[in-house]
Amino acid sequence: MTPGSAVVFCPDDRFLMPMSNSLPWGAVGYMDNGCTATLIDSRHIVAAAHCFCYDDTGSWQNNLFFYPNFNPNRTNTQSFAIDRAVVGTRVETGGEFQASDWGIGHLAKDVTDFPALPIACILTVPANVNSSGYGRDLSFFGMGQAPPGGSSKMGCNVWWQPALVDPECKVYKIDQDQLFFDCATVGGNSGSPVLYKIGNNHFLAGVIHGPGNPVQWHGWWSIADLQVEPGSPVSVASRGANNLDVFVVGKDGGIYTAAWGPQTDSTWKGWWRISDLEAKPGSSVSVTSRGADWLDIFVVGNDGGIYTASWNPAFEDGWHGWWRIGDIAVDPGSPVSVVSRSANKLDVFVTGSDGGMQPGSPDLRTAGTAGGG
Repeated sequence: MTPGSAVVFCPDDRFLMPMSNSLPWGAVGYMDNGCTATLIDSRHIVAAAHCFCYDDTGSWQNNLFFYPNFNPNRTNTQSFAIDRAVVGTRVETGGEFQASDWGIGHLAKDVTDFPALPIACILTVPANVNSSGYGRDLSFFGMGQAPPGGSSKMGCNVWWQPALVDPECKVYKIDQDQLFFDCATVGGNSGSPVLYKIGNNHFLAGVIHGPGNPVQWHGWWSIADLQVEPGSPVSVASRGANNLDVFVVGKDGGIYTAAWGPQTDSTWKGWWRISDLEAKPGSSVSVTSRGADWLDIFVVGNDGGIYTASWNPAFEDGWHGWWRIGDIAVDPGSPVSVVSRSANKLDVFVTGSDGGMQPGSPDLRTAGTAGGG
């Protein structure tokens, strides 16, 4: 995830990072160019690459300082000069920049009053994690405070404030050396640690990178092992926040579905065959969600009939259907269109074998009739 633009999920349960000289928060600190960094031993910190150099020109940022567990209310603020660094990349070069946007800085003297976090990415996804960073969040801090001495640098010194902790977020995928997670990020979170805990021990799994290209797509990922005819249409619906359901006709003519969301631990699960109806391989399956957690699907069977099936959580035995809609017959493989024009109102459309457009409206009030809702 990139902090190129603010991403804060509701409800917002972030809190101010405590002033602490113990793990985990005692290892997290502020860089005076606006980044967050983490102590990994007494002389080294880890952050994003663009926290040490300018990713447009590749030139190094000079005269940087690290303030462990910085808080404006701390009376004994300590700072440590960063005298050299090694980074994964010095310039933003495209998609590969995201996984290379890391850097390790060397401190000019030992840090003796604050602990270090060990690096150990041994996550099994999905994994519960947390994060902390000096995000410049106006809703919390307004314009922030002046730094404890020192001169203005990159316009960031007006943002000196405590860090914010996101106590409960989740890593849901690891792909090409990147962790995909739902922790809150705003400007200033670059370099923030992604932390996890095993027993009483805290570990550093990664750092927040970016900004890179905040609209860049990630993927592709195969959804399980179902095989379909190349070019087959895939239908998708969202029946609620962070829920996706996809539908396709398999090579065997079965209608299959897979799901992604909190109920699947934010990973794709499936494929599940929906009853025993068979359709022509390559056919489209139309889907709509007429309400929260409601799904209705439509397809033309091998006999040319138009069929529908329905699902919601109240169906303890899974999908209900298939029900044939009227007695119209169309060419197998014909697409069916559906729209939900209001609560429990569906209209379907199909082109008949005679070339005419045929509308239909399933009765959704009585289970067991066409529509079955």
